[in-house]
Amino acid sequence: AGARVTAARAAATEALRAGRFAGALRVLRGVEARATDDVERTAIRCDLALAATGAGAHDTALDHLARLDRADARCPFVPPADELAVPLLVAWNEGAAARTAVAAQRAVAKLDRLARRASGVVEPLARGAARDVAARGAVAAYDDGDLPAARKLLVAAQAHDKRSPELAHDLLVLDVVGDKAAAAIPRLEALTEAVPHAWITLGVAYERDGRPIDALAAWRRARAAGVRFAPLDAWIAAKERAWEAPR
Repeated sequence: AGARVTAARAAATEALRAGRFAGALRVLRGVEARATDDVERTAIRCDLALAATGAGAHDTALDHLARLDRADARCPFVPPADELAVPLLVAWNEGAAARTAVAAQRAVAKLDRLARRASGVVEPLARGAARDVAARGAVAAYDDGDLPAARKLLVAAQAHDKRSPELAHDLLVLDVVGDKAAAAIPRLEALTEAVPHAWITLGVAYERDGRPIDALAAWRRARAAGVRFAPLDAWIAAKERAWEAPR
C-alpha cells in the first residue's frame, strides 16, 4: 500500500509538471484514503489542492485547503512556499471563482500581499495567480458594464505581466469602447501579429473612426487568420453589401 501511494504521488508530480492537472487530480484522489500517517496525508492534500487549482476545480481545491487550514498544516514545499502555499491557493481559488469585480479585487489585494512576501519558485506562482484573478475579474466587470473596474483590474494584471500582448489588447478594447478609437488604432495595428483577435477590435476602431473600408479589410484579415468570433461573417457580409460586390 505504501509503495502504491509513493508511485501514485510520483506520477501525479510528473503530471503536474507537464500541466496535466486533471490527470494528477484523478491519480491523487485514488490514493488520498490510503495515506498511512498525517504527514503523508498533508502532502497528498497539498498536491490535491494544487492539481485542483490548475484543473479549475475551485470547490475541490478550497475543500482540501480548508482541511489543511483547520489542521494548521504546512505543505511540504521549499520555504517560503511551505508557509505561503495554503493562503496563496485559497486566495487564487476564491478569486478565480469570484462572480463580481469587487470580490476579484479583494482576492487580487491578498495575492499582491503574498507576492511581496514570496521568493524563489513561489514568487512567479503568486504573481501568476494575481494576474489570472485580475484578468478574470476584468472580464466580469466588462460583462457588467463597469468599465472603470475592468480597467483597474487589467492594470493590476499587467503589473504582474508587463509584456503580455493579450493584456495590452484588452486595455485597448476599453479605449475603443470608451470613445478613444482613433488613439487606439496605431497600437492595435502593432498587436495584430501577436494577438490575431486584435483584427476584430481594429475593425471596430476603424468603424468608429469613420473608416468602413478599412474595417472590412481588418475583419477579412481576422477571418483569414482563423479568428473565432460569432458575428464576424455577418459583419463582413453587411459591409460587402454596403460597399462593394461580394467576394
